[in-house]
Amino acid sequence: MSGLKLCVLALRANDLDRASAEIGLPKSDVKLLTSLYGSSPDDWKPFARKSVGEYVTDAGMLPVPLTADLYRTGDSAALNRLVRDVELLLIDPVCVVAQIHQTGVVWRLEAVIRRAKLSFCVIYPPRLSQTMKDLLRTKCEEHLPLLTLAPPEEGAWDVSSEGYLKSFLAGLKSRRRPAANPSQVDAVASLLAGAGITSPSFPGTPRLR
Repeated sequence: MSGLKLCVLALRANDLDRASAEIGLPKSDVKLLTSLYGSSPDDWKPFARKSVGEYVTDAGMLPVPLTADLYRTGDSAALNRLVRDVELLLIDPVCVVAQIHQTGVVWRLEAVIRRAKLSFCVIYPPRLSQTMKDLLRTKCEEHLPLLTLAPPEEGAWDVSSEGYLKSFLAGLKSRRRPAANPSQVDAVASLLAGAGITSPSFPGTPRLR
């Protein structure tokens, strides 16, 4: 199972009051959202059944969370590592619109995802009121303008069902290059060596004429 380095831009349980005050969430939506968050953004269960990492695992990829680096605000090396290594950005629109994380960090993540044509999806709890969902979508697009330019195969702006999320992750897996299997590489090298074929080497940078 190949590893997938992901960052989850989502609330923690203790962020919800602040987000509610910032956005003006109705009590019915706050009640719904309360059950979806845990002590870490990686615990986010947008459909109340599984964490986002569990969906990644179900899709046949090993989640490698980088989210903790978001909270190392004084550690520039950690933030640089996060921006450099991230492959998938899973976005909770409530978190983005409430600006729970530093705007500069979110913009850097957005820029690298778009520039490197990596993947992202914005996930909405299915029972969120339509009025609030429309507001969050509009505001999220304002906060992440670069991602609105991404083609559908790279990003999904309105993931509001488990089926959609599973389909998106399945598509992501099919587009990823399989990691080289060391045992297979060694076996091929052994066969070549047995046939008297050595690995090519170049004294300098090869040039095409």
